[in-house]
Amino acid sequence: SAPTLLFLLAVWLLATPWLRPLHIPDEGRYSGVAREMWLGDVLLPTLNGLPYFHKPPLFYWIGAGSMQLFGSTEFAARVASVLAAWLMGASLLLAMRRWHGPRVAAVALGVLATTPFFFIGSQYANHDMLVGALISAAVLALARALDEPPRVHLGWLVAGWALCALAMLSKG
Repeated sequence: SAPTLLFLLAVWLLATPWLRPLHIPDEGRYSGVAREMWLGDVLLPTLNGLPYFHKPPLFYWIGAGSMQLFGSTEFAARVASVLAAWLMGASLLLAMRRWHGPRVAAVALGVLATTPFFFIGSQYANHDMLVGALISAAVLALARALDEPPRVHLGWLVAGWALCALAMLSKG
């Protein structure tokens, strides 16, 4: 069932993000910005006390929230990427299930989950998995909004629009 597959995906993605230290410079820089937002101004991204506007703030906001829950740890730094990978998998599973049935959906999710770049991206604290997941979810939501012509499903259209907006806030 879909809930079981999504639970297994979560277990798979959560199995290792805490195992290794942060890679320098990217993971250290991005988690450092999130840490400074957690400790100080949640709206203004800073790095070493200086404004850091190289990327939009969504990844940092998620990181700061994660650090509020889990402390300043490797796991907390990578939560945004893990959540994003789960969102991508969930979007794919639900879309494929609707359009091609549960068997194809399960195979598609299995292929995605075991693709090395997908798994590694889910375990790495940077903006790429977040923007990729939000764009994927947006495309699938917008396709769902239009998949019963001539009817347009307003709820899915708004969801697609909101996901596009979040993608802009994740990487620009």
